Amino acid sequence: MTTTTEPTEVLLEVLYLDARTCSPCRATLGAVDEAAAELGRHLEETGRRLTVRTIHVTDPQQAEELGFVSSPTVRVDGTDIELDLREQPCGTCSALAGEQVECRTFAWRGERHPSPPAEMIVSRILDHLDGTLPAATGPRASGASSVGRFLTARAVP
Repeated sequence: MTTTTEPTEVLLEVLYLDARTCSPCRATLGAVDEAAAELGRHLEETGRRLTVRTIHVTDPQQAEELGFVSSPTVRVDGTDIELDLREQPCGTCSALAGEQVECRTFAWRGERHPSPPAEMIVSRILDHLDGTLPAATGPRASGASSVGRFLTARAVP
């Protein structure tokens, strides 16, 4: 008698503010797709299935509930792949909000990037599966965050 077990799900989430005009958000979504394609077969061979969930955050309450403080954010099974929170001014998000807004940057191989490289995402997922991905230490969402400022400014008629 053989039994079939369901693959263990690995959840990769991308939280973002604007994928139409924000270059870091668009690039992050592309890097996640690339990383998922690269890892999908490998994970299946080890009895796991990668599920990608993209979340377009549109209001401050949703951001608060998700603990979303900086855009874009990438999480694997709820753990942020970026260990700290650093941002830089984002011209497109600032133009959309009508005020200065910063987008997140990502540290990879000694450099800061405006979006996570696909190889960083792959590495962080593998670290997570090996139990070696440390928990991020960044702040939780608040109205004073870049995300909160962006969403509040966009909500004002």
